[in-house]
Amino acid sequence: MAGFLKEDETFTHVIAIDFGTGASGYGITQKTQLNQKPRIEVFNPCDDKDDQKTVTSILFDNNQNFIDFGTRAKLKYAEIIDDGKTALLFESYKMALFHMQSEVNSIDGRTMPLMKVISESLRFIAESALKKLSEMIGKTMKKDRIRWILTVPALWNEEHKLFMQKAAVKAGIVEDVNSQKLLLCLEPEGASIQCREDADESLKNQIT
Repeated sequence: MAGFLKEDETFTHVIAIDFGTGASGYGITQKTQLNQKPRIEVFNPCDDKDDQKTVTSILFDNNQNFIDFGTRAKLKYAEIIDDGKTALLFESYKMALFHMQSEVNSIDGRTMPLMKVISESLRFIAESALKKLSEMIGKTMKKDRIRWILTVPALWNEEHKLFMQKAAVKAGIVEDVNSQKLLLCLEPEGASIQCREDADESLKNQIT
């Protein structure tokens, strides 16, 4: 993989989206040379001053238009209910993908296409990440200058992975499922790499 990454000279930064069942976040790093340790900054999609993830919840209005994501989605839903109105709040919907369901239930029992619910989640996180990166570098960052990484569970098969690739396309992250700008990273591998980066030099030598 290192050789593959080195050959692609068209991206300047990497954005990793950690779309989890219970919580989600993203990380940003600048493209580095081979064997150079990257400096990764992690953010909450709903509050970029927070380095913790936000809850994976998404809110739509009754016409299935996106309202908000994360903790803000839950707060807005509570306000809507208090006003005697209704909306579509989804939680734990990543599990529906594990079972390859085409529809997913909101907390009040209504349904929406799973593809739309997940793609809108990815769109929100990606746009939050791009906005933060643009602030960090002082200019607008275009999507085609980014290498995108999506974390996926190790238990997922090729059908699950293809779904996420299609969701990334629908979210406007990449133009097609075979884009070299999009990589899928198994969650255990990502965790292992992070542990190794966090280890001190002597421990690294023992586990390498």
